[in-house]
Amino acid sequence: MAIIDWTNKGEATEYLKADGMLLRGAPEEVKDDADLVLAAVYDTEEALAFASDRLIADLSFVLRCMQYGVRLPFSYKQSPLQDDEEAMITLTREYLPIVQFASDRLLNNEAFIKDRINEDTDTYIYVPDYVTDRDFLVDLFKKDIRLASVVPQGKFVDDKEIMLSCLHCVSYYYIMLDESLKKDIDILNKLFRHPKAFRHVAPEDKLKVGLRFNVLPNEYWLVRQARRRR
Repeated sequence: MAIIDWTNKGEATEYLKADGMLLRGAPEEVKDDADLVLAAVYDTEEALAFASDRLIADLSFVLRCMQYGVRLPFSYKQSPLQDDEEAMITLTREYLPIVQFASDRLLNNEAFIKDRINEDTDTYIYVPDYVTDRDFLVDLFKKDIRLASVVPQGKFVDDKEIMLSCLHCVSYYYIMLDESLKKDIDILNKLFRHPKAFRHVAPEDKLKVGLRFNVLPNEYWLVRQARRRR
């Protein structure tokens, strides 16, 4: 194995570009050099795990890493930036999914989460567990109904308005519904459009929407069409 002259930045750069994991055994001053770490990251983003604490706490360096293709740098090394609200706002604007790596303090700050969702509704996809404001969620689903599909299972299971939104996208939410809602006619009418989910409905409840015992919605319409042709 070749002996690397780490004091020669040009030589070190070439070696790191060829094998980024060499950064693991490099001197501390190399791990603290932004250009050399980026050279290693150019080969493999896993090399970021060996960057110095000073670099990973530098917002401009983290942004450069993201521009190099390391979209989720904090998955390799923790950083004080994860608890810095302004820094996380900047980083989420660069690549939205990084919001899930915010500190617990920020994730549990509903004002911070709501602001991010208001800026980009897709934020909710990455942090659904941290939104508990019912009215906010109802308004959110009215803006973008597909987001109802990521409501955590077991959450709001007794809330008819929110569950109707969920059933619009993900019919298997019926299984998670509170028993008081499983016989609700509005819920059943919504499920009528989802044959796979309708299998879970009790036979006596199927009759509420005009179906024969154990007949699925798609079969029901086929029977009706066949009768009309006679």
